[in-house]
Amino acid sequence: MRRLTPAIGRYALIALTLAATGCTGASLDFMGQLGINLGGEAEQTAALSSEALAAHQPQAGGPSPNGSANGANGASENQRSDAQAVATEDIGDSAGAARTELAMLPIPARPAQPRKPEAGRAICGALAPGQRGIGSVESNGLQFTVECFRSKQAGTAPGIIILHGARGIGRNTIYERLAEHLNARGHHAFIFQYLGAAETAPVVLTGKSPPKGAAARLKTPPRKRGVDSEAQTQAIDRAITAVQALPYVDHERIGMFGLSLGGFHALAIASRDERIGAVVDMFGAMPRPVGPTVTRMPPTLVLHGDRDAVVPVRRAQELAKLLKSIGASYEVKIYKGQGHSFTGAADQDSVERSVEFLERWLRAQSRTAG
Repeated sequence: MRRLTPAIGRYALIALTLAATGCTGASLDFMGQLGINLGGEAEQTAALSSEALAAHQPQAGGPSPNGSANGANGASENQRSDAQAVATEDIGDSAGAARTELAMLPIPARPAQPRKPEAGRAICGALAPGQRGIGSVESNGLQFTVECFRSKQAGTAPGIIILHGARGIGRNTIYERLAEHLNARGHHAFIFQYLGAAETAPVVLTGKSPPKGAAARLKTPPRKRGVDSEAQTQAIDRAITAVQALPYVDHERIGMFGLSLGGFHALAIASRDERIGAVVDMFGAMPRPVGPTVTRMPPTLVLHGDRDAVVPVRRAQELAKLLKSIGASYEVKIYKGQGHSFTGAADQDSVERSVEFLERWLRAQSRTAG
């Protein structure tokens, strides 16, 4: 095993002690939280979890991160943290401790009034048509950064919430490219950073041509603290509510896109939250504790690589079976030769396919509502 930092070493010792004394479920739950709670040491955490858990759970067979080169829309910076989360999920399942997954991805509560928007402040300030900005969503007293991309569409238009992978946005360009493609089709897009929060809201940045990508994000306060998965789920719920309340968003047409860990969240939430009218999952999966509880899903697009070593393609196949069993409308696209990142033509196709799917189904909902 590679040399670990002192902090990781201490946590590993505690986890392995729990395992040795028979507290398998507790140790799995503890390890499942490390990647989120330790933030900057996620890479060492991933290595620790995949090696230590494999040594003490020889029957598990959970996936491990691969060393493939960075892809265009699922860069390897996401892979190790995602691998840790998914490996913990699958190991917990095969070891008879699947319920510990609830600590990682809680089953979202069903809203009492799923389609009634709430009045509230403009999360990114007063954006004019065609403008973009950076603001925040408040949840449990914490401020979560959101990037807003308002289209030039006159009147109200669908709003799409974009959820990133387990390592945040980083240098991955797909989120911004997806938002811009959605804008070009007349939809509003919102990149929601749900993994970390600050005590105070970032300064709202708006303008016709504000700095793009990483340059714009550097103007927001540094992340002060990570949040656990329950807080993430609650924050995403608040983001949906905040987006619905925007005067330029058609509150009856809310879509969601999730990549990797974001895909886990998007699928779990869409299964319970009737505000979500369409969902795209890119190499994520339905969390195992949630699957047996699912009775409905909005139209769902599943995008996966057949060589994904982080979230195996069998998870996409399992999701397809679930969607078919409940009579949901869905499409599945498996890209041959692609791993936990899409490159070349697959990268371009995945973005275009996502936009076309969201537009088609959200537009259909508009006709139904009319």
